[in-house]
Amino acid sequence: MKILRRLAIGIPLAYIALMLIAGLVAKFALSGKLHDSVLAKAQEYLPVEVTIASADFSLKQWMMLQPAIAVQGLTLGNAPNFPSKNILEAGEVSVQVSLLSLFSDQIDIRYFRLDRPRVFLDNKSSGTNLQAIIEATKHKRAATQPQATESEPSASPGVAIEGLSVTSGALHYTDVERGGTPKTITIDDVDLQLTNFSTDSSCDIVFAARLFGSSDSTVHFDGRAGPFSAGSIPANGDLDVDLAPDELPKQLRDKYLGKLLGNPGGSSGVALATAMEGDLVGVFKGSGTLTVEDLEVGADPETRLSLDGQVPLKLAVTRLMERPVVDLLISDAGISMGEGQWKGQAELHYNGNRLWGGSRGAIQGVRINEFVSAFGSTRDKVFGNLAVDRYEMSFAGRNADEMRNSLNGKGNIDIQEGYISLFDLFATIDKYSSKLLGGGEAADGQTQFTTFISPVQIRDRHVYLPDAILKGTSSAIRGQGHITFDKQLHFDLQAGYSGALATTLGGKPGADGQPQIAIPVRVRGTLDAPRVMPDFGQVIKRNIPGILESIFGNKKKEEAADQTDP
Repeated sequence: MKILRRLAIGIPLAYIALMLIAGLVAKFALSGKLHDSVLAKAQEYLPVEVTIASADFSLKQWMMLQPAIAVQGLTLGNAPNFPSKNILEAGEVSVQVSLLSLFSDQIDIRYFRLDRPRVFLDNKSSGTNLQAIIEATKHKRAATQPQATESEPSASPGVAIEGLSVTSGALHYTDVERGGTPKTITIDDVDLQLTNFSTDSSCDIVFAARLFGSSDSTVHFDGRAGPFSAGSIPANGDLDVDLAPDELPKQLRDKYLGKLLGNPGGSSGVALATAMEGDLVGVFKGSGTLTVEDLEVGADPETRLSLDGQVPLKLAVTRLMERPVVDLLISDAGISMGEGQWKGQAELHYNGNRLWGGSRGAIQGVRINEFVSAFGSTRDKVFGNLAVDRYEMSFAGRNADEMRNSLNGKGNIDIQEGYISLFDLFATIDKYSSKLLGGGEAADGQTQFTTFISPVQIRDRHVYLPDAILKGTSSAIRGQGHITFDKQLHFDLQAGYSGALATTLGGKPGADGQPQIAIPVRVRGTLDAPRVMPDFGQVIKRNIPGILESIFGNKKKEEAADQTDP
């Protein structure tokens, strides 16, 4: 019995002692070589410089038959001709494997942890640094590894990872503009969890991150991915993106949206929720909803236009792992726009360098001054209730200025019960009627109207109104012209005028019984300083018979009155 007790105690102690001695030998034997071994293995596969500060062997995990190593201060150099020094900097990389699996056809990794990594993604018009490194890696592996044949299959063991995780990561996205200063956007708190990962099967995947270093802008994906290969990673799951527009970096807003989101408001929010499926290397797409809540567009706090509503959305991302192309499509949708509503469809596309898209639909019940000030730089010039029964427009460019300059569209506008605050057209005619020619600064005031309708065409930085009709209670104006994006005015109008001059010039009675004439009016200058020039010379030429009739007719009436005067 004593022998059995001694064996019962001695065997475990001997095992522990043996493992401890073997672990110490391995630790000290590898301490000098592990660093170089890990570094050489990484450099064998990667086309960029690899550096590590240290590599350590865990004695505690060795005693549990689960050898583990930790690599401190891992860095991967960047591809040539990109601004960032490295593409990856990691605080610590930890790997734990099953000891027995080292002697089998499949290596079982208990965990692979990447702690506090910083990824530097540089984007140029020719592509990203990640794309360049992936292509260089493919070429290097093809050149250094012999091709396996059917008679000589590859002897590389399989790999299964129970848990692969990235914790507290950061992604720094730098947009390298041609001839400009690189601009960087940061995504913080990146967490990635892969459960039961194997290259030849699918696994659970959870990804989460904070966007732009903010608290309310986040992205979250929960689903499955795999099997994994160089040319394909099938995946499916639920994608949720929440954006707080006021947290978007100003440089990003200014570049792509100009003044459209100059001051979006702290309570505004945009949420995207879609069910996605496809391939992370190829096309990853899905459908869901886009929710806009109290999104205020426009730079002027007093005239911002509020957008609210939920619309169906289709989303597609192509080549997510290299140079992503994002496509958004909204169809048969409606959304509140201030006191009115927009109905129609819209599409938006982005390839990392250029943004393009378009929209078509109708707008009803929007205040024209809010609409104009939100999408332009002019406020308080035109007032009334806007309706656009149908329109279509398109744009493309690398920034807000290029997209604005490329804007192309057409439609029909109808503004009811409003006024133009640029000038009082008829007061201006009165002001200069005594001169019968010339023109000058417009008279202060407003040109009231009950209806203002016109087709509209937008192209080449111009807004054309080829047949504008403005009707008041007792007057009408008709004409054509354009406004440039830099506020220049060029209009030729015919104004129905019923002032005292209309009687003098032999005007015909209008609907109100008062004499009325059509006065040609040229409008030039700018929206901030318009010039109104009535052309009385043309009126006189056109109405010589009426003028003569008016003059001599009045004279005959005076003579007749003199003859009957007792």
